[in-house]
Amino acid sequence: MAKRREKPPFALYPPNLTIPDVRDGLTQLERTILFVLYRLRDEYGDRHIPTALVFGRVVELLDVSTEQFTLALASAQRKESAKR
Repeated sequence: MAKRREKPPFALYPPNLTIPDVRDGLTQLERTILFVLYRLRDEYGDRHIPTALVFGRVVELLDVSTEQFTLALASAQRKESAKR
């Protein structure tokens, strides 16, 4: 059985997606996720927004994997809730 290689999160991705901005500490990917969520909130109102829909809209803007998206989504949510 072949051993599956683990790659560290964000290690092999472009630095502009992983380096936090000085203004607010968000990476480009986190900022894009929050932008997409904001736009979807306008469309959906108070209804639940499926994560798959958010991922699809983010992939239209940036080239990201599902693992990278999941980590960035959790990180963006933590940072947004810390601001409040």
